[in-house]
Amino acid sequence: MSDLPKQIQTEADGATLLAPYGKSRYSLELSMSVADLLARLKEDTTSGFGLILRTKPFYGKVGADGFKLRSTRVSTRNSWSPQVTGRVKAGSRENSCLVEFSFDLPTSMKIASPLVFLSFLVVLLALLPELTSPGKAVFLLVQFLFLATIIPLSLYMGMRLGKKDKQHILEYFQNLPGAKLSVQKRLIE
Repeated sequence: MSDLPKQIQTEADGATLLAPYGKSRYSLELSMSVADLLARLKEDTTSGFGLILRTKPFYGKVGADGFKLRSTRVSTRNSWSPQVTGRVKAGSRENSCLVEFSFDLPTSMKIASPLVFLSFLVVLLALLPELTSPGKAVFLLVQFLFLATIIPLSLYMGMRLGKKDKQHILEYFQNLPGAKLSVQKRLIE
């Protein structure tokens, strides 16, 4: 378990803006059946969206052969928190299972983030013809500087919190019975 932060750090080299949590695929062999693992994940997952309903380690969906989960934070919302998507299948030994999963930004954030940024940019560009006085130019410049500061800052803070969420999820899986975690780099997207 002590090598988890090192794994996350070495994976940061493959991180990009569209894949901030790296491009690795994780494989985990467990000493429990598929049904037991899915039951445990369902027990530890809530489907509630409100902050008050988040009393379990994860929120998301657990299906018959897979899951989509995000780490729960008490009284904090992080839109850039990683979503872990995985599949569960029977293992090579009796009463064992194989879990394969990866981390990614939720699809909603991949769509919403560029749209929000572009909408601010369109509004600023639409205001350019209105620059008839120095006061309006200063006002537009202040708005631009504010956006140029707050958007990267919020993205940075969200990603920092997200890396802690990723570590929390990896530790959860590694603490399951008989867990043997391996990391495979994705060569092709």
